[in-house]
Amino acid sequence: MRLSFAPSVLALALAAACTPPAPLTENDIASCSNGRDDDEDTLVDCADPTCSLFAFCGTDAGTPDGGVDASFDAFGLDVPDAPPTCAAPLDVALVLDVSSTMGAELIAIQAALPSIWTRAHELDPTAQFSLVVFVDDVLLVNECAPFATVESLVAAIETYRVLAPMNRNVADPTLPNQDCPENSMDALFDAATECTFRSGSTRVFWHATDDTFAERPAVLSGEWGGGVFVQSTYAEAGTAMVTRNIHLGSLARTGAGEFCGAGTTLDVGIGFHTPFGTQLSLPQVTNGAVWDQRGLGSTLDLAAEMRALIERHHPCD
Repeated sequence: MRLSFAPSVLALALAAACTPPAPLTENDIASCSNGRDDDEDTLVDCADPTCSLFAFCGTDAGTPDGGVDASFDAFGLDVPDAPPTCAAPLDVALVLDVSSTMGAELIAIQAALPSIWTRAHELDPTAQFSLVVFVDDVLLVNECAPFATVESLVAAIETYRVLAPMNRNVADPTLPNQDCPENSMDALFDAATECTFRSGSTRVFWHATDDTFAERPAVLSGEWGGGVFVQSTYAEAGTAMVTRNIHLGSLARTGAGEFCGAGTTLDVGIGFHTPFGTQLSLPQVTNGAVWDQRGLGSTLDLAAEMRALIERHHPCD
């Protein structure tokens, strides 16, 4: 995890003065869905060929799992055509907020995992599950290596659930978590770019958080000194997942968040249940799914929903 602290105001000013203007581009989820001609080529959003990479532009219909076409390499990445789905390995990464208010959600995820693990291994006997946890900072557990058994994965989540009431960070436990937003964007970006996925695999992220997020250059918990400097933007996290053919299933709340000790977020569903400004929600842009945490214990069958997301992209029956 890239962990750093807030830069000085002088350093920021000097950096801004020396930074040349950014080139005009229209090739990420923000610029391809904002209704503007960002690269000034007279083509707006999905009419611009460089936006063809994204599912919401409708060019992925020919791929079996809603993937991207190898003929488009707008981000300098080698993205292969989607293979026949049953021939593909299945890679699942859990990207979990383990802050102090997530206890009930982590218990629900642990309870759902055996059923999901079993179904994934019915579809692909070599299915792999890895774990990424985050609060203000991010930790790729065991460097994102896959777990050998579902019991070991559940036990790893339990370790962080037990530590959650201490309200500390995960990569650097000396740093307290003192504000409401958690670092979903760095967690998703790091998982997409630093975890190792098998060639041609069907890739599914299971993300869970109960609060909002921040973007670069925000400093989480920085009001009290120190803090964690956010490295990624919303558009960068979404683009990283799309270009690597990752489908995001997000367990997130809607409406106002719970009191976090430092206040209450007015709308924690932005970016997951609803768009983030002019940008589509991350589950929508990755052809994934989103579930309301408020349904846990009543209307939401978490295991069934996560199994359904995996089956939709890896339909091997």
